[in-house]
Amino acid sequence: MVGDSTASSDAFPTVDAARVEADLETAAAELARIGLAVDTCPLDRSATAAEKFRTCARQKHYDIIVIGGGYVSSR
Repeated sequence: MVGDSTASSDAFPTVDAARVEADLETAAAELARIGLAVDTCPLDRSATAAEKFRTCARQKHYDIIVIGGGYVSSR
């Protein structure tokens, strides 16, 4: 999760929140080019994360929800 220094920073030491956000924007732009809309709902590991997800997911109808889509480094 973005900002969780005890987990994600250890697992991905070269990836910070700015990098994740930039990569999400790039992916959203690529999907938009093929006609797919993207909404993001970044979560942390706080006690409010589940409620934040529910709030995001209830804002409109989604055909698909992807959680933890993964990380592929092309750099």
